[in-house]
Amino acid sequence: MNLSNELWIGWRAISANKMRLILTLLGIIIGIAAVVLLVSLTEGIGSGMVDGIEEAVGSNLVWVYPGAITERGVTTRVGSAKTLTIDDAEAISNLPYVAEVAPVSQTSVQVNAAGNNIYTTMQGVTPEFRSVRSFSVTDGRFISSYDLEVKDKVCVLGDYVAKEVFGDADPVGEMVRVGIQTITTSKDGSGSGVLGLVGLKTEVKSRHLKVIGVLEKKGGGGENSPDNVILVPITTMASRLKPMRTPKGEDRVSIIWVEASGRDKMDAVKEEIPPLLRERHYLREGEDDDFVVDNMAQVLDTISQSMEMLSVLAGFIAGISLLVGGIGIMNIMLVSVTERTREIGIRKAVGAKRKNILSQFLIESVLIGVLGGIIGIIVGWGAVFSLSKLFSHTNMMGLDVPVTLSVSPVVIVIAFVVSVGIGIIAGIYPAFRAARLNPVEAIRYE
Repeated sequence: MNLSNELWIGWRAISANKMRLILTLLGIIIGIAAVVLLVSLTEGIGSGMVDGIEEAVGSNLVWVYPGAITERGVTTRVGSAKTLTIDDAEAISNLPYVAEVAPVSQTSVQVNAAGNNIYTTMQGVTPEFRSVRSFSVTDGRFISSYDLEVKDKVCVLGDYVAKEVFGDADPVGEMVRVGIQTITTSKDGSGSGVLGLVGLKTEVKSRHLKVIGVLEKKGGGGENSPDNVILVPITTMASRLKPMRTPKGEDRVSIIWVEASGRDKMDAVKEEIPPLLRERHYLREGEDDDFVVDNMAQVLDTISQSMEMLSVLAGFIAGISLLVGGIGIMNIMLVSVTERTREIGIRKAVGAKRKNILSQFLIESVLIGVLGGIIGIIVGWGAVFSLSKLFSHTNMMGLDVPVTLSVSPVVIVIAFVVSVGIGIIAGIYPAFRAARLNPVEAIRYE
């Protein structure tokens, strides 16, 4: 008997009970569809996050931000140190492989204009901030060196802030009022202080700024979105808006963005910064750093590790479905062997060999696996296609992350091979059981 005849006989055998076939196929279909969908999702979101972060933040970046400090044996949280300065940024700019440096000071403010208001983040920046963070201006201009020199009261709005405050109107040339909260120590003991000895006064001061530009949209409108900002000259921030000082009275910054001369130089730049800042901050041997240095490589590695963990989880979930499907095939094939015991006995009596019986039941099992695999691939592809139409972007970490969903040929091949493998594995035991039946006893079986 040739292969085509065996395939035809196998198909007639498994399709004789259509409801049983459908129920058997469900486990394989769900498992294969889950494999296709989950692998496509993890690949699409993972690559989208990498692309979105590189576009929003930059690909060659190292950044320095305040670390923890220890006072009287108590270690504060990361970010509480107040020792990072503009002069530190200047010193970092002289290190090898450093292309540009952009110090940033920031605070929370309320922005009012045209009868609308929004709470956002105000950042004091330098002209280098635009290129270091890969920002573009869609309307007006960016902050210039002259603005820093004269400490001009001008600002550049993030896309989200501009739309929330001014709607569709052109904000360039308009004035905005920013409310800045300040905390001062009252000498008369008024306010809320410890035992009334030291009073703390909270007040909100307002300042008017002229809008000179609007940034190109980068992401969503979340709290950490690069669109939800208002940028001012860092010198204006330090002298006219929100002075931030170190314990020594120097102008303090919240973060220092450092652009390396190439992606392959990021690690070298990261290694050079700690010794420089430890020396500048007079940290003795054994003292912890009062700053933290990170780079894009670490962020991307973290994303990759997260995606790998998600892929493992997705594989585990799909694997359970496939295991259930495989057990379903095995059970159905065992039932089929029992129901067709007399048929097997008659075939053996007229000359069929063990290998003929073995191949027949294996072919039936593989046909179920192949059919389930093909349908599962189609269902998974359809789900991926539908999701790609519904979700072309998603918001993660305050960034507008592009999600490109597609089913790669590799995934299709793997899914098909897995379905065939399950059919073979699930059919081995029933096939051997059928092949070992005694023909005399099989014919007498009722």
